[in-house]
Amino acid sequence: MAITKIKTDKAGMTFTEVLIAALIVLPVIIGVMQIHSYSGFLSEINKGRGLAMNALSTMIEKIQCTPMPYSNLSIYFPDGVIDGPAGYPYDDIVGGYSLNEEHITVTYTNILADPLEIIVTISWQDMKGRVFSQSLSTMKAG
Repeated sequence: MAITKIKTDKAGMTFTEVLIAALIVLPVIIGVMQIHSYSGFLSEINKGRGLAMNALSTMIEKIQCTPMPYSNLSIYFPDGVIDGPAGYPYDDIVGGYSLNEEHITVTYTNILADPLEIIVTISWQDMKGRVFSQSLSTMKAG
């Protein structure tokens, strides 16, 4: 019995095969890269929202702890004044601003109402300059 050798081509892949493989793999790699960059963007937005909610919660707690009458509220938390009065800035209450272009405003639906509805609004910008805003409201009885 004679053994015959089978000839094999050990030259490797042809250029056409490499191009076809690249065309198949390239869209997958680009898609994964886009998903990764978008998830980083969403993570940054959620981080900002979390920081904003912490600042809002701190402001609401401070307002709830401020003794009545309403004149005390209007001294420490004047209606519609951005970032608080000069002697009692809101960034001192929340431990300093940590977001880009962060501003806090306290507003009242009707300062004479009992219970008083208080709305605290925070606004900030993300890295791309888009403005975000969140609000929390509370009621305070006199």
